[in-house]
Amino acid sequence: MSRVQEIENAVEQLPPEDFSELAAWIDRKRELQKPRDHSAFLNSYAPGDKGLYDDAIAR
Repeated sequence: MSRVQEIENAVEQLPPEDFSELAAWIDRKRELQKPRDHSAFLNSYAPGDKGLYDDAIAR
């Protein structure tokens, strides 16, 4: 049996209040793993900045 299957079996045996607590914990963990929004950084470039870092790979 895989580790995931073991966890699934344990979760299925949880009482409803413990399951709700686990679900809330998972939601908090997911929030921490969401990709960051970089739009403010990208929007800070002016048209004159175009090409400014084109040679960055060569450095």
